[in-house]
Amino acid sequence: LTALERAKRNGARIIAVNPLPEAGLMRFRNPQRLSGLAGKGTPLADLHLQIRVGGDLALFQAIASLLVTWDAVDSRFIADHTRGFAAYRTHLEGLDGDAVLAATGDGDAVLAATGLSHQEIETAARLFARSTATIVCWAMGLTQGRDAVATIREVVNVQLLRGMIGKRGAGLCPVRGHSNV
Repeated sequence: LTALERAKRNGARIIAVNPLPEAGLMRFRNPQRLSGLAGKGTPLADLHLQIRVGGDLALFQAIASLLVTWDAVDSRFIADHTRGFAAYRTHLEGLDGDAVLAATGDGDAVLAATGLSHQEIETAARLFARSTATIVCWAMGLTQGRDAVATIREVVNVQLLRGMIGKRGAGLCPVRGHSNV
């Protein structure tokens, strides 16, 4: 959490996607600093998405769908560094209208799967769309669900859509096991 605290001080926007509102993400008190022991702590999460367990795949598909709908993708990066974008776009467009949140629709199935509101999902997607450097971190919970492989693939797809792979200050950060302590 100290890295997130440092990033926050440098202007980072942080989205916490977690079924539980972890105290450390809401307000981090760094035990290695005197101000952390005595002060109120640093608010870390700009947006907390209190997602239903197992709803991550639907969330990232919805974010990807919105980014494509808004044309908030890095077309040059996609053309130069990826394959299969046309098929992926067709896949997103071909999903059941209730299965993926559309820019103007309710996406009832997505809302049910994630437990989030349309506004929360759109706010998260807009943060992705506006970011010039995005790092997505995840820990063990994301890797242990029934749809873990598909979910991680969708996280990667969102980063690829925005050109956030191989870019300074951007990328993917799986935090495994004891590294998360």
